[in-house]
Amino acid sequence: MLIRYEPKQAFSTCLLALFFLILSVSAAPSKTVVVKNRDVVADMPRLYGMSEALRQLLPNGHANLTEGNADGSIIILKKNISEAQVREHFDWLKKRFDTVNKEAKNATVSKRAVKNEARLHCLFEMGYAGHFPATLRDALASRPEVAKIEPDSVLRISQQLAGQLSWGLDRLDQRKLPLDGKYLASGPLGSGVDVYVLDSGINIAHQEFGGRARFGVSFSGSGNEDGVGHGTHVAGTIGGKTVGVARNVNLVSVKVIDNDGSGSASSVIMGLEWVTRQVTTSQTPSIINMSIGGSRSTALDMAVLNAVKAGITVVAAAGNDNHDACLDSPANLMPVITVGALTQNDTKASFSNYGTCVKLFAPGAAIRSAWNQGPQSYQVLDGTSMASPHAAGAAAVCLSQNPEFTPLQVRDALLKGSESGVIGNLDSTSPNKLLSLAGMFDTDDFTGNIPQGTPNTPPGGVKQGASTAAPSPAMSTKKKTSGAQRRKSVGWSSTAPLILAVAWGSWALA
Repeated sequence: MLIRYEPKQAFSTCLLALFFLILSVSAAPSKTVVVKNRDVVADMPRLYGMSEALRQLLPNGHANLTEGNADGSIIILKKNISEAQVREHFDWLKKRFDTVNKEAKNATVSKRAVKNEARLHCLFEMGYAGHFPATLRDALASRPEVAKIEPDSVLRISQQLAGQLSWGLDRLDQRKLPLDGKYLASGPLGSGVDVYVLDSGINIAHQEFGGRARFGVSFSGSGNEDGVGHGTHVAGTIGGKTVGVARNVNLVSVKVIDNDGSGSASSVIMGLEWVTRQVTTSQTPSIINMSIGGSRSTALDMAVLNAVKAGITVVAAAGNDNHDACLDSPANLMPVITVGALTQNDTKASFSNYGTCVKLFAPGAAIRSAWNQGPQSYQVLDGTSMASPHAAGAAAVCLSQNPEFTPLQVRDALLKGSESGVIGNLDSTSPNKLLSLAGMFDTDDFTGNIPQGTPNTPPGGVKQGASTAAPSPAMSTKKKTSGAQRRKSVGWSSTAPLILAVAWGSWALA
C-alpha cells in the first residue's frame, strides 16, 4: 500500500503551527522565529520573519480539507533572492490579494466568489502554497522572484490486497531461500538513531514500540492520532519489537495524511522541512521514511534534497503503478534509497514500480505489522509502502553500527550488502538487488563490509487481512566475538554531497 499523489489540483490540509505565539514584530526582520506547537518547539521557515505583509496574509490555524479549494498551487521562489526582494514580493502580493478579494466579495454568485478568492495557506523554506485565481497565477508567473508554480496535489491511499503470511524479517537475515522461520538479529539494532515516519501518524501506545515512538508534529487537520493505520504499520516494520527490523530505534510521527486517507504535497513539504530543522539542531543520526510519492514535483524534490544535504538518509517507496519509478517523486532522486517490492518467492511484485531509479527490492507483499486499532492490533498489507520500511529499518541498523555515515554511505552499505541476481520477474533496467542484513549481522566490525575510502558512486487501501493468523518469526540473538571492533567511518557531515545538480526551478542529473 502506498500513499501517492492523485493528478488533481485540489488543496488539502496545511498546518500553520500557530505562527503568532512567539513573534517579535520589529523594523529589523527576524531570521529565526521560534514557535510552540503543542509540545514541540521548532524554528520556522526563513521567509517568515522577513515580511510584515506575509504575516498578515497567513491564517492563524488550520486550513482543513473541507475548507480547501480546487486549484491550489505551490509557489517556488528563487533560491538567492534577498530579504529586500522577499519583502517587496509579499508587499506586492498583499496588494494583489486585497484587489482580488475585493472583486470576489462583490461577485453576485457565491461559487464564483469562492473560486476567485485568493488565500495563502502555508509557508516553506522555498516559497508558499495557497489558492490563487488564474489571473493572479499568471501575474505570479511573471514575477522575477518566482522560479516555478506547480499544483498542490492531493495524496490518497491506494489499496493493495493483503495476504496471509508474515515473512519479511525472515528474508532479510539469510542469503538464500528457503526461509528458516527466524530473524537472526545482532548488534545495536538502531540504538541511538531517530527514524521520522512521514505518514498518517503512529499508534504510539502500541505494544510493539515500548515507549520508543513519540509524536513529533502534525501537518494534518485531524489531530495527531493515526486514523488510517498506514503509518503505524510502516513504523512497526521499521522498529517494532517483534515485527520490526531495527528493534531499538526511536520512531517519530510526522503526520502529513488526514484521517480520511488524503493529504497534500504542501503538507509533505512542510513535514520534510520540519524534520530537517529538528535534525540540524539535534545532530542525531536520522532517517526519513516516505511511503508516499507520485508524479514528479520540483518542490517536493527540493525539500527531499535539502534533507539529504543536512545529513538525513531518505528512504522512499518506488510506487505501486508497475511503471518506471523515475517518473515519480521522490523515487526519481539519486540520493534517495528507492525501494521496490518483492513477493515471498523472490519475484518482483506485480504492482511494484521498477527501473534504474530503484536502488533495491525488499519484502512488500503479505507483510504483517502493527495496526491502529488498539495496543495489540495487527494487520497484513501489500505494497511498496511495506517494502520501504524494511529498508529504512536496515538503514537504521547500519547507522547504529556506523553513526558517522553520510546518507550516501548508508545507501552504498545497503547496496553492497544486498543479494544480487536472485530476483525473478524483473526487467533488464532494474537492479537485481535484494535487501539483506546477513552481511551486517555476520561481520565482526558491523560495517556491512564497506572498506575504508569506498567512493560514493551511484548504483549502475488498506484491505482487511487475516492478521491474527499470521505468525511472527522467532528471534534469536547471535553473540559478538570478543575482538569485535566498530570501524570508524569517513565522517558524519551536514553537508553531504548530492549526486544531483540542483537549480531552483530546474533539475539535472550530474
